Amino acid sequence: MAGASPAFADQTWTVSGTDSAGDGTITIGQWTCSSTITTDFLPGPGAPGDGLGRIETISFSSCTNPSGFTFVISVTLPWLINAKAYSSGRTTGTITDVGLHFSGPLCSLNLGGSLDFSYDNPSHTMAWSGDLTAQNVSGCLGLIQNGETEPVSATYVFTDLTITSP
Repeated sequence: MAGASPAFADQTWTVSGTDSAGDGTITIGQWTCSSTITTDFLPGPGAPGDGLGRIETISFSSCTNPSGFTFVISVTLPWLINAKAYSSGRTTGTITDVGLHFSGPLCSLNLGGSLDFSYDNPSHTMAWSGDLTAQNVSGCLGLIQNGETEPVSATYVFTDLTITSP
């Protein structure tokens, strides 16, 4: 007997609304920043879940950390938004191709990987969570090593964005 495919494999998605920018806060390891993202979603109805959207820009400001070090954070874009499941006004999935570069005094490193995301239609809130892996670590006083992970969490609020799946 052939295995059944997951129900979400055949789901199609609809994105509506006029808002493509979300404002919020992102925490990456010990760094917390105000942040804004710009997204681009496939027009729907009938859009596939994989590659449903892309994060086209992300900016960071007012970044703080307990050590007092100042870092410049740059990104490799776009990051892909992949919808996997929908229930009661909430879409969940992954954000892939995430790439961040931190550079500062005596320290530079890359963080990369994938994050989980959810989007809640009633509150127009997108949340991210997960761990990114450190690579190309240089310096950093031994506080982080290649292969270690840093937790990431973020919350962005949109004014007019809806994601649904039948």
